[in-house]
Amino acid sequence: MVTKNIILLHGWTYKKKKLSSLTKKLANKGFKVFFPTLPGFGSEKLKAPWTLDDYVTWLRGFILENKIEKVSLVGHSFGGQIAAKFTLLYPTKVESLILISAAVVRKKPSLARKLVIFISKIFGSIFKRFPFNAFYEEVRFLIYKLVGEADYYKAYPPLQKTMINVLSENLEKDLSRISLPTLILWGKKDKTTKFKIACIARKKIPHSKLVVFKKANHALPYNQAGKVAEEIFKFITNN
Repeated sequence: MVTKNIILLHGWTYKKKKLSSLTKKLANKGFKVFFPTLPGFGSEKLKAPWTLDDYVTWLRGFILENKIEKVSLVGHSFGGQIAAKFTLLYPTKVESLILISAAVVRKKPSLARKLVIFISKIFGSIFKRFPFNAFYEEVRFLIYKLVGEADYYKAYPPLQKTMINVLSENLEKDLSRISLPTLILWGKKDKTTKFKIACIARKKIPHSKLVVFKKANHALPYNQAGKVAEEIFKFITNN
């Protein structure tokens, strides 16, 4: 039996240990698992902003460097966005696609979110001049967190611009062009990449299967690694 290759791509908020359990469980099922750190998230910082296509190019280089002929791509959140775009551009390198709470559909930020971020940036310098400026960063972080932009706040400048670039690319119209077997795994209670995105992906990707975890949220591959690994194993071995 030929060993199947898997590349596991992590999401934006990255901690290596979060996906270590899923990595081990996939390896225990006989897969050769590659788990690279996405550029900009490890010890090596980005010197300039990247786009989604830059990450796709990097992934292609990683596959060539490791002499991988065919691979199953498993992407969580932002990693799923990279995996989907790579599959669109290089389908002959991909055996199957597994999207876990994947950010394949991006919506424009609401007016309220734009307004709050604008106020935070414009009045930040004024806020610092007052006696309570010691609390400036705490208040600023709270504002970003309230509008769902805590990841942006925490990122260093090139990664902040990278995040803007990535958020601006919506793959919704391209999903119908993915012709490879695709497994979509989603937590019904996911508030980061909402369940309606899973429904859109299932409808648009022709050869796709959706598996819903009713009590799970965006941390699905962390909290239910065993069940996720089992679904991936069944899907890959049957396709």
